[in-house]
Amino acid sequence: MIPNYRFGSDELPVQAGRYLLVVSPLCPYCRRVTIARRLLGLEAAIGVRYATGSGPDGFEFIREGYSYDPVLMVRSARELYRRQPTFEPDDPQTVPVILDSQRDNQIVATESADMLLDFCTAWKPFCHFEAPDLYPAAEREKLDDLDAWLNKQLVAPSWLVSHGEADAQTREEFSRTLRRLDEMLRENPFLTGEQPVESDIRAFVVFQVTSSVNPQILSDFAAISEYLSRLSKLPAWVSPEEAAALDPNYSGSGESADSAGAVACSA
Repeated sequence: MIPNYRFGSDELPVQAGRYLLVVSPLCPYCRRVTIARRLLGLEAAIGVRYATGSGPDGFEFIREGYSYDPVLMVRSARELYRRQPTFEPDDPQTVPVILDSQRDNQIVATESADMLLDFCTAWKPFCHFEAPDLYPAAEREKLDDLDAWLNKQLVAPSWLVSHGEADAQTREEFSRTLRRLDEMLRENPFLTGEQPVESDIRAFVVFQVTSSVNPQILSDFAAISEYLSRLSKLPAWVSPEEAAALDPNYSGSGESADSAGAVACSA
């Protein structure tokens, strides 16, 4: 079975340059983690590899000149799983994952919500000195409650609603959730006040997917639409890879400066 360790534990000490984050810009759970990494200024401490394509073997490493990842030497995220010494065929083969260079690039973490909070806490010594405090100690109980509500009322039903597969009750409950979030964002620029917190990242990536798949759903929620538009223009909130994945008309390079050369190494 593939493990999911937490940073700061004995199994996963915090060490800059040791770990490599593997993500797909197509996946909102991956975007949770990459947004936090950029907002916190952890690009130099934690490398990243993007599986930008999608094919028969799931998320695939496709970039100009390559049909595989030249660092990891795999064609897909699923192949990365299959090469793990503890892999079992019924293991979930999801991204994001974190690899440990001191264990021959074994997968050591698989849960995006844990990574998001660990980046905010265990990795704080390596964050940029001007980085926002995305998980303030004094507000954690309140944020945990907000996250639980978001997960149940926004995140869980979002795929079915966005793709037109939800029943009438789910659609109505989702609309009520959006109305509540719209009210919150009319009062403040972010969900809990003047500064972003990790809960904003969780909501933002859902709004991204909803807007990309079915923009009409957000059309009646002016504050959410303004929030999404405002944050989408900021580099820390949307990388070139993510912009290209969300918008087929995107005309940029589709590649971040740190995605081509970031390689985890033993420190």
